[in-house]
Amino acid sequence: MELNYSLRFKNYMRVAVISTFFIFMSGGYANAATLYMGSNEKYTNLQAALSAMKAGDTLIIRDGTYTGPSNALTTSNPSPTSSTLWTTIKAENPGSVIFDGDVARTLIHIEPSSSLNLHWVFDGIVFQNASDRCIILARINYVKFLRCGFVGLSSSSDAFYTHTCNYILVEDCYSYGSARYHFHYYNTNYSVMRRCIARHDRGTHVYQIGFQVYDSENVEVQNCIVIDSDQVDFYNGASQLYAFKVPQVSGGNINFRGCIALNNAMGFSGIQAGSASFDNCVGWDLSGYGVYSRSSHTVAMNHMTLGNITMYGTTGDGAVKTISNSIIYNNIPAGLQNSGGTTTSDYNILYNNTNYSGVSAGAHDTQLTTTPSLKYLTTGLENGPDGTKVGAIILFKIGKTGTLWGEAGYNTPSKTESLWPFPYEDIIRDKMRTYTSGGVNGARGFCADGQTLTKYIWEYLGNTIPDEVYHGGLSDSTSPSAPSGVTAIVQ
Repeated sequence: MELNYSLRFKNYMRVAVISTFFIFMSGGYANAATLYMGSNEKYTNLQAALSAMKAGDTLIIRDGTYTGPSNALTTSNPSPTSSTLWTTIKAENPGSVIFDGDVARTLIHIEPSSSLNLHWVFDGIVFQNASDRCIILARINYVKFLRCGFVGLSSSSDAFYTHTCNYILVEDCYSYGSARYHFHYYNTNYSVMRRCIARHDRGTHVYQIGFQVYDSENVEVQNCIVIDSDQVDFYNGASQLYAFKVPQVSGGNINFRGCIALNNAMGFSGIQAGSASFDNCVGWDLSGYGVYSRSSHTVAMNHMTLGNITMYGTTGDGAVKTISNSIIYNNIPAGLQNSGGTTTSDYNILYNNTNYSGVSAGAHDTQLTTTPSLKYLTTGLENGPDGTKVGAIILFKIGKTGTLWGEAGYNTPSKTESLWPFPYEDIIRDKMRTYTSGGVNGARGFCADGQTLTKYIWEYLGNTIPDEVYHGGLSDSTSPSAPSGVTAIVQ
């Protein structure tokens, strides 16, 4: 009996050790605690709650608006930290927990003297009314912001800002109001922006940008949208307005996938350094440049839909620019323009432009004399020059939800997980439509009565949204009606 008991005990301990090992290897924590914060809870402010937490714990914050210095995080507050365990700070109900800076403080400003691995997740929280930036992270690694909102006043600088960081993720987040840059990765590498929305309402700075990747490399911008940024009277005469920008000094391998810039008094993108790629992106109804390149490296554009742009579909003196499988429509003064370096065009459909300026027609380009039936901005055209679809096709999510750069599926396009209806679009619309600072009407565009973000984008060209979009019926084979009655001149 003693021997059998001993064997059973040893086997039990072996299983316990193995189980504990797998819990830690999977990022879990066997003794993780869940704490609560709120006016009627033990912890009534963020600093007090964090001081009681251990790495791997979860803090759930009750609905409400939280103000004062004790609800702001500074360099003296980055505890707990871990090299493996994720600590979560989340709203009990996304969008219903607000941290308000009273125009007196930055809401999160963590800037240690040397690099620090945090492993923190912020989920579902709105940060607003900061004195300058809402969020500042410097020399910080491994942080995720999920389903968070950032709202600036007329004096705001950047809504979300990182400097000298690695492995940062902003996903399903949104920014509106005033900003210099809404989402700004500066010297931030191996990081992802995924399914975020920016609407630029006001600005006081020379540069005003939706998503900026500056002095960085190995960055993914996936399914991000800049929309209804059309309040030019409130932009203080800014000299550079772009939905997406890569300024000088950037390293490269910066990829924009499935992104949309729609109805903006700003250009689609400005690329001034590094190597960048655009794949399945839409720029439509824009005042400014389409894709403007001054990079000394390659800017590759594939499956683009660029239309109704006031200062060229593509232009610039970048060293190497390529565009293929794209729709170039009604861009002024020309569809494809080149002022230096080289621009190579092939397998594109061009119509209702002065098609080329300083660019040679591609061997497989098609120049149309009548307008084809582009039905939706998200589905491209059938019957491209090589018999396949041409233009941007934006139907499914890109990147596995929650993944950081390099993790399995972090940049893989899904073939089954529909992007539409856009995640959390009801919360985003409800927030943005209430914005009224300085006389700006927030209930416009996709926030107008009777609209949703998905309906607005899908019906932008005047065609009724397919019923299956809101009823889960999209498939990878979904396609618009083929163009009819088109006369083509093939170069």
